[in-house]
Amino acid sequence: MIRCSSLPLAKFCPGSIGLNRNECDRVATVSSAWHAIQGQQADAQTLMARLTPEEREDVEDFGPPKDLCLPGLAPLLYANARHEIAVGLTENVRAVAYADGTLSQGTADAYWVVATDKGKLLVLADLKMSRMNVLGGPNSLQLKAYAIGLSDFEKCDGYLTALYGAVEQSWELGETVWLDSPQFLQDKREVIAAATGTDTGFVRGAHCLNCYSRLRCPAWETRIDGETIVAPESGSGMLSLLLRAKSLEDQAKRIKDMAEAWVEQKGPIRDEATGKVFRWVESSGRKSLNAEAVKALTGENFASCYKQGAAYRSLRWTR
Repeated sequence: MIRCSSLPLAKFCPGSIGLNRNECDRVATVSSAWHAIQGQQADAQTLMARLTPEEREDVEDFGPPKDLCLPGLAPLLYANARHEIAVGLTENVRAVAYADGTLSQGTADAYWVVATDKGKLLVLADLKMSRMNVLGGPNSLQLKAYAIGLSDFEKCDGYLTALYGAVEQSWELGETVWLDSPQFLQDKREVIAAATGTDTGFVRGAHCLNCYSRLRCPAWETRIDGETIVAPESGSGMLSLLLRAKSLEDQAKRIKDMAEAWVEQKGPIRDEATGKVFRWVESSGRKSLNAEAVKALTGENFASCYKQGAAYRSLRWTR
């Protein structure tokens, strides 16, 4: 049984389904706690207790999603949405109880049902730590699958998918799709195709950047001169690999420099299959402590403001 969260990658790489494991990193752990708080889940405080003080501060800083404002409608408050909906999908992408899902299963973050001039519209909301890490953005097949199934369950006439990024603190809207439109049929075909594909082949492409399993993927596996990398048995063998890795790093830097020059001179680099764009992105500067201002406030006690960090280890060449 494929999970809805695996559908976006399965669309481009059927083999990715077999690589998925139930594992996560600290970012995913923080995300789970934030989701639990916003979804008012019973285990929210337990998940928060598993975070470091710094991670808990991040979750508190993210806060609740901002109101979702749609043209001609009153703002949609996340607190008023239906949260954490366990969804099972049948072969024709109809929503049923989670355990009865025969096509796919997953948990939708939230949705509202609103009245519009064209009929009832299901607004499907998905929360992510960052919108930039979502394959397909608000039109991701994961969101489409939930929206199609829940639109049928709620007897709606159409759906709109919306993606919220905790880091960006903003919403990004997908397409509004009415059930009598060609786009609905296309969305439905893509969900079914991704969930039922029998091909187990691996496909390398820009979508790999969104795959957390790529480091154990044979298509992503690094090869040097056609040779698969394996752990050597001798120190000299490891030294040889380490030097070759440095050579690859140097080549990668050259390629990145070329890509930077290309974007400067000719514009963004696009991957038509995934819709990803390699381009310059403006980011806010990081907050930092103004040492001179602190010194002016503390005077002679300025030295007491310093904090010695914990010792740490790093791998590097030395003599």
